[in-house]
Amino acid sequence: MDEAIARHNAGDLAAAESLYRHVLQGDPGNLAALVYLGAIALGRGDTTTAVDYADRALSASPDHAPAWNIKGLAHARGGEARAALDCFDRALARDPQFSDAAVNRAATLLDLDDARSAAQACQAVLNARPDAACQCILGIALLTQDRTAEALAAFDAALAMAPGMAEAHNGRANVLRHLGRVEEAILGYSQAIACNPAFADAYNNRAVAWQYLRRIPEALADFDAALARAPAHADAHWNRALVRLLEGNYAQGWPDYEWRWRSAVMRRHARNFPVPQWRGEDIAGKTILIHAEQGLGDVLQFCRYVPLVAARGARVVLEVHKPVRRLLGTLGGGAIVVASGEATPPFDVHCPMLSLPPAVGTTVATIPAAIPYLAADPALTAAWRAKLGPRLRPRIGVVWAGRPDNQNDTNRSMPVETLAPWLAAGVEVHCLQKDVSADDRAWAEARGVVFHDQDLGDFADTAALATAMDVVVSVCTAVAHLAGALGLPTWVALCFAADWRWFMERADSPWYPTARLFRQSTPGDWALVATAIAAELRKLQ
Repeated sequence: MDEAIARHNAGDLAAAESLYRHVLQGDPGNLAALVYLGAIALGRGDTTTAVDYADRALSASPDHAPAWNIKGLAHARGGEARAALDCFDRALARDPQFSDAAVNRAATLLDLDDARSAAQACQAVLNARPDAACQCILGIALLTQDRTAEALAAFDAALAMAPGMAEAHNGRANVLRHLGRVEEAILGYSQAIACNPAFADAYNNRAVAWQYLRRIPEALADFDAALARAPAHADAHWNRALVRLLEGNYAQGWPDYEWRWRSAVMRRHARNFPVPQWRGEDIAGKTILIHAEQGLGDVLQFCRYVPLVAARGARVVLEVHKPVRRLLGTLGGGAIVVASGEATPPFDVHCPMLSLPPAVGTTVATIPAAIPYLAADPALTAAWRAKLGPRLRPRIGVVWAGRPDNQNDTNRSMPVETLAPWLAAGVEVHCLQKDVSADDRAWAEARGVVFHDQDLGDFADTAALATAMDVVVSVCTAVAHLAGALGLPTWVALCFAADWRWFMERADSPWYPTARLFRQSTPGDWALVATAIAAELRKLQ
């Protein structure tokens, strides 16, 4: 057994595995051999075998904490976070000082989106002893809570203990990227790769940073490097899809985009239906459930495919977020529209909404752009016009900020002060946002912006108000998609690294023919965008 452990520690895993198996021939219940074999199986990604070895050890000794730990790791790597947490809890119940299990438990809490508990668990470990891996997990937990200064300190502490820890360099670079220090982040990812050239996550993250700088060849090269090292790296596939779609390379972009369901972010939202996903095959005479999967803007953009699916002879049931259900009743195709959580009629196949473009073979040239495909209620619009009174100046509906919980909100939302040039352009400005921070509201109201949030119950109300405007000016939020779907004059203010659906350099949109795009020329610079829009607003007089 000693020789097997020595070979294991030296990295000769094939020899160690053979020796452990030899030990088990004479002692089938040898706990150490079973646990080490489980660890080797985990190292090669064989979670099923790892669980088998752990269960054999636990069958011989139900209180063996290392076996519970191995089983927990296997469940965690298999995407079964709840089962993993239970195993780590069992390990710690049997050995409260088992720090590896405590660190693994903290990491699993992160997988369960409980960053606060993960940080507390890490602090408990670190109060007992220094641990670089635990500092890394703490850094991730703190960054998830937007506690960036503390996160940076945690990664710095990890690197002070272990300067060659690739995970710490990678995590620190993630903080820098979050802070907008993208060039520094790229250096950090490069350090992580230098420490561990097989580190696929670091290649993927560096690629995302290149994309933020619109360095597309470098981004694609790093995504390819990540996938060369980890062919099933879901985030690298998904992120590469976003770059390819941004370039207009839909032929390669849509297949990569389907990998989103294997990512940690989307896997938690996957729907397990007892019927197959529709991928473009003959659907005549069948009922399909088309269901929302991401944000409201995605629903408003991709609901345009419903009439196309119905035209293939399908009966369509459309499941969407409640705030857009009433509005989507105006969509063609005769779909039955239900809100998420409501009962649906029986269906034969299903399709997530953003899987519709590849199912019908969408290219840039064949984007279905017959607008409007949604309509405001004429009675609601008339009521808004009556409420607004006589039109003395051009009426502009504005949205300067999206939901703060959007991971790209820091980039896509404008400071409210950016509105200043528009307010000086001789127009009447109406806020189309439903949720506005107290500070933003105070600034805007003091300068004459008119708010209607108390009268906006859902997107049918917002659609009617938007239709009463001469122009809708919005950052990349659901209202931009709403105005485009309604066929209204729509001006979209875009950050430097705009979302894939707006392409790279275009001032127009194949998705929304009535839209004009105003782009940052350098990251974070909204001043030129605001000035350009103000110049166009003055032309409306």
